[in-house]
Formats: sequence, C-alpha cells, structure tokens
Amino acid sequence: MVYEFFAQYQTPLSKLFLDILLVFALTSFIGLERESIRKFKRAEVGIRTYSLIGFLGYFATLTGIIMDFPIVLIALSGLILFEGISHFQRAKKGRLGITTEVSIVLAFLVGVIVGLGEYWAALLLAIFCLLYTSDAADEEDSVDLGGRRII
Repeated sequence: MVYEFFAQYQTPLSKLFLDILLVFALTSFIGLERESIRKFKRAEVGIRTYSLIGFLGYFATLTGIIMDFPIVLIALSGLILFEGISHFQRAKKGRLGITTEVSIVLAFLVGVIVGLGEYWAALLLAIFCLLYTSDAADEEDSVDLGGRRII
C-alpha cells in the first residue's frame, strides 16, 4: 500500500533525483567511515571522493543503458587501473594496506547497482563495505556492528 502511494507520484525526474540522493547517502557513509578511521592522519579520500566515485558508477550505468554500450566496464577498468597505480605509489612509502582501494571499487559498484534499480542490493553492499572497512574488522578477535565491537 505504501509503495502504491509513492508510485503514483514517481516521474522519471523524481526517480533520477531519488537515485542520486540514495547514491550520495550510501557512498557518503562509506566515506565518512574512512575519514573517521584516519582522523589523526590526513585522510586521502573521504566523503566527497566516495560520493563522486558512486556518481561515476551511477551515471556510467545510465549512459551505458541509454547508449547500449558497456561504459561501466570501461569506467571500472579505468578506476581499477588508477587504484593499482595509487596502491603501488603507497607501497613505495611503506603503506601496504588495500582496504581503501577495495572500498573505492565497492563504492563504484554501489552506484552501478543503484543505476540498475536494485536498491536493496546496493544497501547490502554498502553495509558490507562499512563492516569490511571498520576499525574492528582489522582486528582478528572482534567484529564491528554499527560502531559496537563484539568480542
């Protein structure tokens, strides 16, 4: 019944606006979590970067659907190439973690999944990414669920 109420007001422009809002919200939470981990260090990527990467995935999906061309694969390949170069640059400085690179690719995929209209899958992927990149996930004896550590 609730869905029918909102469905009567849904236009292509309102769907686009709600999709953009959802991409922004989900990827901003991922970026906010990454910024909170690095609050004593200079954050390399944060809310703005993750939001832009999510928008890249969303608009690449929409463009690929409209043009019937796999632009998403090209954008994802470029993103992975860029992240590979970035990882090797950080490895030269002695930073061997790959969490940031993986979370950036997952933020891109959140945008892609929202662009395909699979909102629950995008929400689950964002939650997985938040749990994967949390502080407690780096420790082997605890799991972080919503900011609370379970030992």
